[in-house]
Amino acid sequence: MRAKIIAALKANPNASAVARQLGGVSRHTVGEIARKAGIRLAAATATRRVVTPEQRAKIIAALKTNPNARAVARQVEGVSSNTIGKIARQVGIRLAAATGERRVVTPEQRAKIIAALKANPNARAVARQLGGISAVTVWKIARQVGIDLAAAEAARRVVTPERRAKIIAALKANPNARSVARQVGGVSGFTVGKIAKKTGIDLAAAKAARRALPPERRAKIIAALKANPNARAVARQVEGVSYATVKLIAKQTGIELTAGQAAKGNRQSRLSEEKRTQIIAALKANPNASAVAKQVGGVSSQTIRKIAKKTGIDLAAAKAARFALAPEKRAKIIAALEANPNAAAVTRQVGGGVCRATVRE
Repeated sequence: MRAKIIAALKANPNASAVARQLGGVSRHTVGEIARKAGIRLAAATATRRVVTPEQRAKIIAALKTNPNARAVARQVEGVSSNTIGKIARQVGIRLAAATGERRVVTPEQRAKIIAALKANPNARAVARQLGGISAVTVWKIARQVGIDLAAAEAARRVVTPERRAKIIAALKANPNARSVARQVGGVSGFTVGKIAKKTGIDLAAAKAARRALPPERRAKIIAALKANPNARAVARQVEGVSYATVKLIAKQTGIELTAGQAAKGNRQSRLSEEKRTQIIAALKANPNASAVAKQVGGVSSQTIRKIAKKTGIDLAAAKAARFALAPEKRAKIIAALEANPNAAAVTRQVGGGVCRATVRE
């Protein structure tokens, strides 16, 4: 393979091309072999980057027609805008001047912008209306001719007396700022909130009232808690109420959530002596928590680990023993590495639950 790579590099000193041509070898490896064999890839790279006289003439002609480096790079394939810029500098074509010319607003366009601004002093709206011009340019022209866009913006934001009266009426019917903003339209929830504050409509009290539980639902929760003092179970039973709300009501009414605490209690204490004995016996035969949990059933591997810890069964040592390589497999790996010192290839060759990291070790 090494001889093949060197022969291919002599024919074409391009690491990427050789890597693609031969396959199964990376560009980095090809580069390393080239360096050791004294083949200069840098020279090849430089050759590839040279612009031919025909291409250069084509670029200069295109730049004279349109002194825009990016546009010419798109037009003349296989060359970057950076290279176009360098050629433009060498032949004295000013790209900066071309950029400036593209941004010039014609007198007709300027007159149109001023007329549109007088009718509607809104830079963004005028830019959208005329097209082909940015809101920043419209704003600059407005400033030059003395059209006050800030005053116009403030005027647009003023709520008319009719709309204000409509908002107040809607707030009295439903003291919810967001809801009123959606209902009235063209006004934000923040503005509605400010109007409510000025007119003395208490949105906070209304919000609290909306969140308050009706006496019927509260009574239902208390009755359910007395029957079953388990906050989660009651929250599931009584619809539209959270576990936190049920817990708070239990605290307020002095109901102790004993059923819930018992359900959350130490699960190990609920294991029967027979099952515990069965787990210990299984751990002695096979000190593997996950395997024992699957074998016994109805118990988690975490519980198995706790029992193993209490009974002094060392799961860590057993795990290390399981992962230890057999002498036969170790010898096989060493022999394979001597024949082919490639960790990834040896891992695939040996197989049988051995990883590349183990082969490297």
